[in-house]
Amino acid sequence: MGPIGRYQLGNAALAITALDVLVGTRVLSKPIQTAALANFACPGRMELVSRKPLILLDGAHNPHKMQALVTSLQEAYRGKKITAITGSIVNKEVEDILQVLVPAVDRVVATAPNVPGKPAVDPEIIAQKIMQLSQVPAVSAPDIQKAVEKAIELSDPDDLILITGSLYLVGEARELWYPLKG
Repeated sequence: MGPIGRYQLGNAALAITALDVLVGTRVLSKPIQTAALANFACPGRMELVSRKPLILLDGAHNPHKMQALVTSLQEAYRGKKITAITGSIVNKEVEDILQVLVPAVDRVVATAPNVPGKPAVDPEIIAQKIMQLSQVPAVSAPDIQKAVEKAIELSDPDDLILITGSLYLVGEARELWYPLKG
């Protein structure tokens, strides 16, 4: 299991409370609760998919979730330089998400998730928006594979590469490490 974000601890506490309510008077032993939490995994949420280079996936796709992610990164990876890969389907919150993400990272590779029937924001527009918002360097890549290659090229071996901003993008990226069996 990879690092756990603070928001995941709250979610786990809520799940245990809900389980207590559901089982009523039956008592679940602490070892059962501990085992359940020890085996907890939430694909695409602070999911470590590579150690060399260090690559983390998190599907933060709105400003609130992005703020929770940034807080967790600051706690878990204090002092690490971060290269973010981000992209989004067309929606009105892209700029709001970037305003939270960009100050927390050292460079950005903008890309576009490939989602049939849902247009993506042009990666060039995202990169330009980032450069308007900040001094953080931003480049674009046409797809997630090329974005990962570009991020690895731009990053030092000890840096963190974060793929975030869209559940679609994270799902697509996850297939690079865990291909769907068809």
